Amino acid sequence: MNYLIGSGYFNNHCAAIPAQEMAVAWLACIRKHANPPPRRIVVVTAGGHAPEIEGADVIKCSGNIGNLSHKVAGQKNHAFAGWMPPVMITTMIAYNEELDYVFQEQDCLAFGPYVERMYADMGDGQMAIGRPLAQMGQPATQSLFVVRHAYIWQFVRDYLTMGPDDNEWNQGEKKFARLRANNPTDVRVLSFGTDRDRPIPWEEPVIAAQQWSRAEFDEAKTRELIP
Repeated sequence: MNYLIGSGYFNNHCAAIPAQEMAVAWLACIRKHANPPPRRIVVVTAGGHAPEIEGADVIKCSGNIGNLSHKVAGQKNHAFAGWMPPVMITTMIAYNEELDYVFQEQDCLAFGPYVERMYADMGDGQMAIGRPLAQMGQPATQSLFVVRHAYIWQFVRDYLTMGPDDNEWNQGEKKFARLRANNPTDVRVLSFGTDRDRPIPWEEPVIAAQQWSRAEFDEAKTRELIP
């Protein structure tokens, strides 16, 4: 299990947990729970912001291409949403490093032996994506996923071939579901992770969730899941 963790970073002022506080917790949780530890951590930022964290390579970008809601509102008109470029950039860095790739979104905290579980869930496949969101009706999730080194170029090719993710049909979650449907032997599904669904299963041995409330964040600290 030689892998790189990639992520993006944006200082979202609407988040319940300030971006800098979350970034420190995100990195601390990786150090505490990711076993074996990643060979490298790379974060691509947007909007000229950058987290103050040590132990990760931070690539600072001034642009902010936004997300689908910005396009709908007429504020942005880019073919791809802000989630996608950090994924593609860090994925190809992993490829260049001859490493497997794990994407862990900036507000995705994972506890327990989650790296071992990701590889177990991937099995003899080439990639493992997040489970569907029951409460939000999404067919897949993408805040935490893994790709084997040899499959990285195919993942990048297949994702880009689906075209821009600037419309409802091509949301990233729906693209991931199609990746799975088109390649069920290669693309597996993780057995854990609530992502944006709730409640958080605190008693489970492996947990992954994103978009944390302050109460949930404090609960994780009380349980000593967050160092």
